[in-house]
Amino acid sequence: MNLICRIEAGHGEFLLFALTPPRLATEPGQVREIADVTAARLRPLGLDGLILYDIADEAERNPAERPFPFMPTLDPADYLA
Repeated sequence: MNLICRIEAGHGEFLLFALTPPRLATEPGQVREIADVTAARLRPLGLDGLILYDIADEAERNPAERPFPFMPTLDPADYLA
């Protein structure tokens, strides 16, 4: 049974890992290296799924000062490719 079916059926346990894509300013060669190293580290964990966060600047939604400056990241779909 694949992960989507297991989630929909509410049966069993599954192991997910979540991460953010590299920063938008990351050099393309570094992006590939980061992806390769990350995949190598995660492969032995036997994950059922990987979540790639889509980080957005929400300054317009939340006027509170951020504890750190917003740093745009690569589009998760582009990083996945």
